[in-house]
Amino acid sequence: MTRPYRPVTPADVEEVRRLAGEGVVDREIAVRLGRRIQVVQNVRLRYGIASALHRRLTPADLAAVRRLAEAGRTAQEIAAAMGWTFARARRARELATPPAASVAPIAIDETTPEPLRRTLERLADAEARIVDRRRRRMEGAQA
Repeated sequence: MTRPYRPVTPADVEEVRRLAGEGVVDREIAVRLGRRIQVVQNVRLRYGIASALHRRLTPADLAAVRRLAEAGRTAQEIAAAMGWTFARARRARELATPPAASVAPIAIDETTPEPLRRTLERLADAEARIVDRRRRRMEGAQA
């Protein structure tokens, strides 16, 4: 049996606007309003309300994630503490924590065969680009 249709009221729209502004995700808004998630998404789209999932990470968010990560919390625990999805928490943790060295550096000298030397140099360049990209993303998230 289907549920009876219940029109969206102006009070519902204002509640979606308020909760989304506080950073509550659509699924939680739907639970609080007793509506389906599709209804909340339609209200957001129709009235131009931004989704909490697309909100930029603030410096305060990154600082909180950094503290939780340094305390040894997993991405799942960070997601629960911040009220985010697992994917958002994992991404924020990557941005907030400095990248660790992936491997110990290998000394390259004149005895290193040329193919190995080229491969090691390419790997070092790739790792430097990754670290630089992370640093730029973190600076962009803080802006």
